[in-house]
Amino acid sequence: LGRTSGEDAETVSTSKVTMKFVLVLLFVTVAVVSVVQDIPGKSEASPFPRQEKDPGGLKQARGNIRDKRGVKELSTELLGVLQSVSTILFNVGAFISNVFGGNVYEAHQRHQEILNSLSDLKKKVNDIYEAITDLGIMTELLHEKQLAAHLYGDSIQKVRNMVDTFQTRLNMTENGTFVPEELAQEWVRTVLLQTSEGMNQALNNLHDMAMGSSPVFDGRSIIETTDAILRTKDLPNSEHRALLKSFCEYLMELQAQGYVAWLLALMQRGYTDQAAEVMRRADSKLREQNSFMAPFLYGWPAGTYGLPKTTEGCPPGWEEGQYTHKSGGSYSWKHDGQVHINGSLSNNTLTQGYCMQTTSSDTEDNWPPGTYCILKSGECPEGFTFGKIGFPGGTKTGVVPDGSVDSDRIEIDYCCRDDGDPSTPITLPPRHPFFLLRIGQECQKVEGTDVHEEWIEYKGNGYRDGKTPYNEGGEKSQKLFYCLYSSAGTNLQTTIIATPIKVSAAQPQTAKTALIVVCVAALWFLQGTV
Repeated sequence: LGRTSGEDAETVSTSKVTMKFVLVLLFVTVAVVSVVQDIPGKSEASPFPRQEKDPGGLKQARGNIRDKRGVKELSTELLGVLQSVSTILFNVGAFISNVFGGNVYEAHQRHQEILNSLSDLKKKVNDIYEAITDLGIMTELLHEKQLAAHLYGDSIQKVRNMVDTFQTRLNMTENGTFVPEELAQEWVRTVLLQTSEGMNQALNNLHDMAMGSSPVFDGRSIIETTDAILRTKDLPNSEHRALLKSFCEYLMELQAQGYVAWLLALMQRGYTDQAAEVMRRADSKLREQNSFMAPFLYGWPAGTYGLPKTTEGCPPGWEEGQYTHKSGGSYSWKHDGQVHINGSLSNNTLTQGYCMQTTSSDTEDNWPPGTYCILKSGECPEGFTFGKIGFPGGTKTGVVPDGSVDSDRIEIDYCCRDDGDPSTPITLPPRHPFFLLRIGQECQKVEGTDVHEEWIEYKGNGYRDGKTPYNEGGEKSQKLFYCLYSSAGTNLQTTIIATPIKVSAAQPQTAKTALIVVCVAALWFLQGTV
C-alpha cells in the first residue's frame, strides 16, 4: 500500500483523537448500521437483529473473555499483558451490547475505556519494538535461519504495515465508511486475503512461531530462540528476564493490534457474523501463548539452595563448585549411559558439579508444594525438611552444598519435601536444564518440561540421617535418582564416562605378548633416534 499525496497527506494530519476513534468505533458503528439497513449480498435477516439478546454471539464471546480474565494459573509476569488485551475485547463486546440495550451512559464509559486501552497499547508496542531493535535482538533473530528470517520478518512486517495504514492513513466519516475510499478498499482487500498476504495467515504464522509448531528455528519456539540469543550476552538474570518479557509482550500485543485491524476490515465489508468468532480466536490464541511463554519468565523461588549441575551448566548468576569422590569408593550408573551430570564418571572416581543460589530474592515466591529434594545452602527454604547423606571421601572446589569433606568421607546436606502430588506439575524456570532429586516413587512433574530419570550408585559409605532423597543403596552404598528437566526437544550432552579397558581372564597371555611387542617397538624407535 504505497503512500499518495494530496488527500492522503491531509489524512495523516488528522487529529490523534479521530484516528483512535477509527480504531475502536468502527466495530460498533458498522454493527449498528447493519441493524437498521440491508447489507448487500446478505439475506433480509441481519446477523445482528434487534430482537436477539446475544447479537452474533458477541455477548457470549465477551462473557467467555470476562470469565477467563482472572484464571489463577496464568503467569503473573504476563497476566497484565493478557488482561489489557482481554479488556479491549471485553469492552468492545460490552459497548455493542450497551448500544443495543439503549444504555447510553454505560456505552460512553466503555468507549472511553477502549480509547484509553488502545492508546496505551499502541505506545507500548512502539516503545518495546524500538528497545529490542536498539539492542540488536531483531537483527540476530532474523539471522538465525534464512527461512525464519523470511517467514518471521515477513509476518511481522505485514501486521505492522496493515495496522499502520488504518492508524495513520485512514479516517472514518459520519456514515461509518473509511476515507479516502480507494485506499480503504485496497486496505480491506489486503487484510481479508486468505493467502500469505492477508492478516489471517500472518497471525497464524506468528502464533505457530510463538508456540514452536512452525518448522522455522528448527521447530523451536521463537521465545526459546530469543532466550538463547539473550544468554549469549551474559546478562544479569534480572535483566535477562526483563528483556525476554519485553519481547513476549511485543509479540502478543502486536498480534492484538492485528486482530483489531482484522475486525475493522470485517466490519467495513459488513461481515459482522464473523466478528464474534474472531474475538474468540484472538482471546484463545493469545491465552494459549501466554500459558506457553509464562514458564520462561519464572524466576527461581526464594531462598538459598543448590541443584546438581547438568552438562549444560548453571543458570545465569549462580555460583558453581564440585566434589571429587576418589577415596575407597566405586561407582555405577544407569546402564544406557544416558547420564547428564556435569563432571566425569569412572568405576573408581566420580567428579560431580553443583549450582548454588547463594542470594535470596525478596520478590520471588516460595518453592511450590510437591515431592522432591534440593541441596542445602544455609537454612532450608520454607516447606522443606533437612537431611544428610555420607559418600566416599575426596576433595572440593568452588561453592558446594552444606556439609563436610575430608579424605575419608564427604557429607552432603539436603532439603526435601513430600507435601504434594508428584503428578501435579509445579512451575519452575524451564529455560535452562536442571536437576531435582527424587524422594518418592516417581519424579515430580514440572510445567513446560520433559523429564528424564537417571541414577548413580555411590559405593563405600551408607550413612544417612533425616529426610533424604529416595535411596535404593545398601548398608554401604547410596543409590540416588536424579530427575532431569529440559524444554521439549532439547538435545543435551552426556556425561564423560571413562571406563577402564578390562583384560579378559581367558586371554592373559595375549595381553602380555601385546605389551612386550609395544615396549620392544618403543625401544627400537628410541635407539634409532639417538
